[in-house]
Amino acid sequence: MSESAPHDPPEIGRELSALEEGVGKLVAELEEYRRRASAAEGEHALLTGLLERSGVEISDPASLKHRLQELTEENFRLKEVLREARVRAQRLRGRLIVMEDESAG
Repeated sequence: MSESAPHDPPEIGRELSALEEGVGKLVAELEEYRRRASAAEGEHALLTGLLERSGVEISDPASLKHRLQELTEENFRLKEVLREARVRAQRLRGRLIVMEDESAG
């Protein structure tokens, strides 16, 4: 304590409580940063593993961009195939319903 600090025990208690609260907040903030850093490290490891399995050179941004473009285009094509398959399945289902109705009647 400095010379100008209060010598009043209740005032000292309030200051200690405020200090404890501040330290508690700092500890909580530190724990949050640790949690976020750990999550980021886990995500980094996962993404690095995925990139390595894709055969793309991780240190080559142009290669990564090209591979991402390829995957985006493939994803679009696959969505179209799924959409068309869904339409065909709905048509077949409709035909089956008609055939069931005809055979029952």
